Amino acid sequence: MFLGSNVILSNFYEISIKGKYIYLEGRGWGHGVGMCQWGAYNMARRKYSYKEILEFYYPGAKVVKLDEN
Repeated sequence: MFLGSNVILSNFYEISIKGKYIYLEGRGWGHGVGMCQWGAYNMARRKYSYKEILEFYYPGAKVVKLDEN
């Protein structure tokens, strides 16, 4: 069987070999960075700003403008 993006829904997994079998063990449906893409999408549809969405998923983080100089 071939595996693709419709079978493996996350990049957050580990591979192990046990006998003649290969196991993929993981969790989540995203990139392993802590933000649900569908959750963020729905928050945006409900008019949350990007700052509010980021603060929801990453409490304590601050969005700041980097000095370009």
